Formats: sequence, C-alpha cells, structure tokens
Amino acid sequence: MNGIVTVFDDELAALKDYSLVDDIIKHAGAKFYRGRLNEQNIIFTKIANNPLEAALAAQLLADRYDVTRLFFSGIALPLAPFINDGDLIIANYFIEVSAPDRTIMFEADEKMLSTIRTVSTVPHRGRNPHIFGALSKTISDPNGQTRAKTFQREYGIIAANETGAAFAFACRRNNLPFAVIDVAVRSDDSEEKNLNEKYHSSILDLFEIKGLTLVELTLTALTSDL
Repeated sequence: MNGIVTVFDDELAALKDYSLVDDIIKHAGAKFYRGRLNEQNIIFTKIANNPLEAALAAQLLADRYDVTRLFFSGIALPLAPFINDGDLIIANYFIEVSAPDRTIMFEADEKMLSTIRTVSTVPHRGRNPHIFGALSKTISDPNGQTRAKTFQREYGIIAANETGAAFAFACRRNNLPFAVIDVAVRSDDSEEKNLNEKYHSSILDLFEIKGLTLVELTLTALTSDL
C-alpha cells in the first residue's frame, strides 16, 4: 500500500479524479481516500501545512493501514540562489540542527529516489525544473542569516521545510521508505489560495511524478517476478 500526503487542494483533486477510490475513511475530521492508481494500491489525504499534522498523518498511515512506502508533497522555502519560484525540490537528505553540537542527517529511500530520478527525465515541454538536494527544518536563531549560510555551506542545504522534515522524521522512526517533493515558494505566497492559483502547474507536476513513479514501481515488480 502506498500512502500519499499532500498540502495542496489541486493535488487532492487530481488524486480523486485519476484514482479508483473504493473507500473514504474519516479520522479526527480528516478524510483518507483508499483505492488504486496506476495498478498500485494507494491511500491519500490532504493536511494543513504544519509539522504536527504531517507527523500524525505519517504515524496514522503506518499504524492503521500497513503502508509500505510514503510520499509527501509540501512547500519549501528556497535557500539556494539557483532555485526559482515554482521549481520542484526533491529532497535526498534531511538535516536537523537543533543545537551547535547536535546535527541529525539521514537520507530518503534510495530506491524511491532512483525511480523519481528516472521518471523526472521523461521529456515534457513546459515542465518545471526538478532539483535534488538537502532539506532542513527552518533555521532560526539570534544569528539569523549568518548561521543559515553556514549550514548551507557545511551541509549542502538548498531549502527549508519544517513540515516535510517532520514527515520525514516520522517515516524514519517507523522504518518506512519515503520521498518528499516540494514546490519552491517564497514566504509571501504561503496562503492556500495563492498556492493553488500561482503554482497550479507545479502542483500538477508533483502529481504526475508520483503517478509515473507508481507505474515504474509496478513494472519493476512485474519484471522481478519473471
């Protein structure tokens, strides 16, 4: 079972439109849609863009639905100068610097990343750039930008996403393969209405990447059985 968690209304609508939904389950006011997409069993939900909801969604999917891998779509604040508004950021490493002497760094699932890299090379006119790089929680302290630039230089951080990082940490605790794909968004575009209007094509690209990844995983499973 593949779990998909998104913060975007547009991606939720695409998932409902293109999936064969068998069941809708409600938990604490949230809706979880269970069905099939591209020959793969899926369960998906939309959450608010905050770390607690992301971690809870990952834990709930792990505990109740026996998911074997998880995808997350979120919003990242770009820190590297080469990232443009609307670019897609595929996180390969996650970094949390909670104290000067305590840094946690771990990788997203290698097989999922490899598959996403493969499908991202499929020609598509007008597709937004796909950038692979390290993702961190938002860095904030009295030293502000100076400390952020130091961490960028030392750890290769290209973007910050506290919600995506919380999701990744929850998956790691449950030993679940996962991938996080974000839209690069400037802080003044964070309202949901702005996201779904301005970043419509980027959000649909997120959905397409997941769909193609599921196709590739299906083909891999079939060929391994031959």
